[in-house]
Amino acid sequence: MTTGKVRCRACNLEFTAELTVIKNHAKSLKHALKVKALPNTTITAMFNKPETSLQTQSKIAEIKITGFLTEHNISFNSAEHLTSLIKSCFPDSKIAQGMSLGRTKAAQISKNEIGACAEEEIITYLKCNKFRLIIDESTDISSVKTMCICVRFFHPKVCRVQTLFWKLLQMFPVMNQRKQIKVLLAKGYMKKYLKLFISVHRFHQKTNK
Repeated sequence: MTTGKVRCRACNLEFTAELTVIKNHAKSLKHALKVKALPNTTITAMFNKPETSLQTQSKIAEIKITGFLTEHNISFNSAEHLTSLIKSCFPDSKIAQGMSLGRTKAAQISKNEIGACAEEEIITYLKCNKFRLIIDESTDISSVKTMCICVRFFHPKVCRVQTLFWKLLQMFPVMNQRKQIKVLLAKGYMKKYLKLFISVHRFHQKTNK
C-alpha cells in the first residue's frame, strides 16, 4: 500500500500524507511564521460580508412591494408571481433580478418590519397628541373572542383627524389541553363528567349481559 502526498499551501511544501508527519509540520516554527503572514480570514468573516448597494436596493424594493400588497389588501400568495413578472418585464435591471420575494417572506416583512415600524410611529404621535380609543369586540368562525383597538387622533403629517388600527387582542387566550383539564378539575367539572361516564358505561354493560 503506497502512501500519498499532501501539500501545505502556506509553506508550499509537499510531504507524506501521514498524521504524524502532518502534526509535526503544523508544530514547526516555519509553518507558524508562514500562517501568521497569511491574511486573517475566518469562516465568520466570510459569511458576515457587508451588503452591497445593489443588495440593499433589492431589499428596499421587496419592502415596497410588500407594502403595496398590504395597503391594497392583495393576497401574499401573489408575491412570488409578481416578483417573477417584474423580473421578466425588466431583465436589464439588476435590482429586479436580485429580488427574492415569496408569500412567506412577504408575510414576515409585513408583520415584523412594516407593522413594527408603523406601531412605533403611532406611539410617537400618541405621546405628543391627545387621542381617543375605539374598541370593538367580535367572535370569529372558531368562536374565539377578539377585541379590536383603534386610535383616533390628529395626524400631523396629513394635517387631519385619522382613525388608525392599533392592535387586535384575544379576550380569552387559547389554552392547551393540559391547562384546560386543570381548569376543569379546579371547577369540579371533570369529576361530574367522570361520574356520568362511569354510570353510562355500567348501564351499557348491564344491558349487554
